[in-house]
Amino acid sequence: MKDRTAWHPAFYKAYQLEFDKFRDKLTFISEHQLTKEPSRIDLIVKKQRGAKIEKNIGRIFREYNVVEYKSPNARFSEQDFNRARSYVFLYASIEKIHVTDMSLTIATYHYPRELMHYLENEERCTLTVEEEGIIVVGNNICPMQIILLHKLPEKDNIWVKSLHDNLTLEELSRFLEELAKLGERPETDALVDVITNKNYEIFKEIIMVKKFEEMLVELGCYDRWYNKYILKEKDQIHAMLEKEVREELNAKLKEKIEEELKAKLKKEIEEKLKAELKKEIVKEEFKARDRATQVKVVEMIKNMKKHSIADKEIAEIVGLPLERVKKVK
Repeated sequence: MKDRTAWHPAFYKAYQLEFDKFRDKLTFISEHQLTKEPSRIDLIVKKQRGAKIEKNIGRIFREYNVVEYKSPNARFSEQDFNRARSYVFLYASIEKIHVTDMSLTIATYHYPRELMHYLENEERCTLTVEEEGIIVVGNNICPMQIILLHKLPEKDNIWVKSLHDNLTLEELSRFLEELAKLGERPETDALVDVITNKNYEIFKEIIMVKKFEEMLVELGCYDRWYNKYILKEKDQIHAMLEKEVREELNAKLKEKIEEELKAKLKKEIEEKLKAELKKEIVKEEFKARDRATQVKVVEMIKNMKKHSIADKEIAEIVGLPLERVKKVK
């Protein structure tokens, strides 16, 4: 199934936050359309001429900076790199600026092994790990770098580093704490929505901890967070728990009803079996009595015959057919 998560808008916000201290010196333009054709740059960062950006992922910045991003489930290929590089030249051509006034940043979660091999062996580029998670691609007309988002230090790059779907409880907690410190910043909603939705189970655990809500109160952003996230998540959790309780009660009631029905059925079957047994016993008793009576009648007939009473008369006395009386010897 195709991942429809809005990773790119979230990355745009996360990248902006990384340069929060320099926001008066930088302009961010997302999904800049180069031509009438569907060719769009993920993000362009314009830097004021002469401004210094003391940020690990922004040290290569020139006046115009192209940033291309790949979501956590995608990989950066040689073709992707060439396309991104072509955006630099096309942008310079359209805006009538020097390519040397530009830089290219590739942001990815996966180490692009094939791309690295291609750059080093085919294009003879130098690949230098300048800082943790940052590889500078040398021997180019403009500065280029590949940022491995998962390798960046959290203390310097918590916003872009947190933008994935496999955060630990501690990582997500630190992200939310840093976010809460920003106060009222509605522009961060896209970033928060993606991170909390893609790490929902962990976020649910954090929301249910009272300490987190107390921290939001202290930072003065409880109302906004409560209405947009906490209340929403608690409602979802309540609905989920209600469903679980319903299922549990339903299972218990079903079990109880089954036990009651079994007991009732057992009693009914027991009564039925008793009645049938009684009938059988009565039948056997009647059979036994009938056999005893027959023996007595036969003895009586024999005795009467000894006293020379005629068979016809005996038949009338015992109430049996004459033929049966004749058979008795």
